[in-house]
Amino acid sequence: GLVERALQFAGAAASALDLGTGSGAIAIAFASARPDWHVTATDLSPAALEVAARNAQRLVPGRLRLLQGRWFEPVVGERFDLVM
Repeated sequence: GLVERALQFAGAAASALDLGTGSGAIAIAFASARPDWHVTATDLSPAALEVAARNAQRLVPGRLRLLQGRWFEPVVGERFDLVM
């Protein structure tokens, strides 16, 4: 799947951005597989981010940065090694 494929291409220390994270499943999978990565996830929906925050707290506490906004808007000026 997407996570396995992306893990093959990214280095050991990387930063990832998950656009439209929804429940946070993809971002959480990356944070779990690569504890040294900086993983950020964005979503326009506050309700989706609440779900993602609960899931992240349970599965990868303190490992996922969640931001509300449309696509790249919350991370303007930041750089990422991987964008999903």
